[in-house]
Formats: sequence, C-alpha cells, structure tokens
Amino acid sequence: HPLISRVYAIFLLASRQAPHTTTFQTACQLLHDADVADRNQTMIKSAAEIYFRWAVLVDARNPLTLLNYALLHQCVYKNYDHAEKLYRAALALDQTNTLVVENYRLFSDERYPGGVYESCGPPFSVVQRSNVVEERLDWAEWRKMIDPLCPRKGFEVFWFNRFTKMTRFTEPNWESVWESRLKRSKWIDGKTTAQSEFYDERTKSSFFYNTYTQQYSSL
Repeated sequence: HPLISRVYAIFLLASRQAPHTTTFQTACQLLHDADVADRNQTMIKSAAEIYFRWAVLVDARNPLTLLNYALLHQCVYKNYDHAEKLYRAALALDQTNTLVVENYRLFSDERYPGGVYESCGPPFSVVQRSNVVEERLDWAEWRKMIDPLCPRKGFEVFWFNRFTKMTRFTEPNWESVWESRLKRSKWIDGKTTAQSEFYDERTKSSFFYNTYTQQYSSL
C-alpha cells in the first residue's frame, strides 16, 4: 500500500537502523514503489496533514518532529529546499541529536549530481561556508564559489547568484542572464545608434548592448 510504504520508509530513515546502507536502499525502494502506485500522492495527503504537519504545530520545538516533517518533504514531496530549512531548524534546537545530524548529513551528501536527491546546485548552507573564487562584470550577480568541505570530489566549484540566492553546478545560461538584465535596466545613452548604454539598478553597474550584433559588453 503506498501510504504504508511511504510512512514505513520515513520511519526507517528517521530511526537510522543498522545496517545503514541496507536500510537506506530499502527505504528508497519503498518510496519508488509508492510513487509508481500513487503518482499524485493522493494517499499521503491526509496523513501529511493529520500526523506530520499537526505534530509540528503542537510540538514545534521537538527536533524529531521536525526531522519527520523534513523527511516528508525530502522523500515524498521532493521539496529539497524546504527540507533543508526544516533540518536546520531541528539542528538549531539540538545540534547533538544523532538522528537529525546523520539524516541531514546523508541528505546533504545525496544532493550532488548522481545522488538520490540530486539538485541543480548545493544548498545555501554550503554557500555560507564557501569562498568566492572569481567575479567578473559580465557575470553580473553571479559568482564562482568553492566549497572547502565538499564531500564529493569534482563538485567543489559551483555558481551562486548573490541576489536570488540560487546555486548551480553548471555554468549559467549567459544569454538568458543578459536578456533579464536588459529587461530590468534603464536606458542611459545611445538610443539613436547601434550601441546603447543601460544602467542595471540591481547590480549598480552599466553595460552596453549592440542592436546590430546583438552582443552585450560591460564597462
């Protein structure tokens, strides 16, 4: 039954039963089977409200309650950013809780490309411990970062948008970035010529756009 499979999988993950690798694989298989049988998550909705969400409402300062809710968003809803916030809230209450610490570590490790919870970029907690490697005017709000504590070799470097807080393991689509800048920027000079100058209030910088070549350049 999809509901039983999902709830039991969350129990297995939350309790961190040994052997851990086998338990994790079993939980993943249960969740996969439940997704196949109940793609719209119809059978988990009532349990999510009656048990998981209600438990948080009545006992919000219990780290294990937050852990269960985090696992619901992580494993069922695939809302990894919200799961991240719940994990961090649980850790803020008790940084020594082994179940919370180990589940958060596993979740973070599996968010890299190829992992079970693969994301387009690392969570904001990784950004906070990382350093800026390179910045360029042409990159606007994007920065290249490096994570000195990255657990996955080859994914130490990533991209970070300092305004939207978005992260990416792959290089941003620069054509899309420039188009967004052009839309939000104010024309300054050169409207009667091919080369026009614009001012981007967000980045507090100017750039040029050539209507003939359709190329952008920074000052």
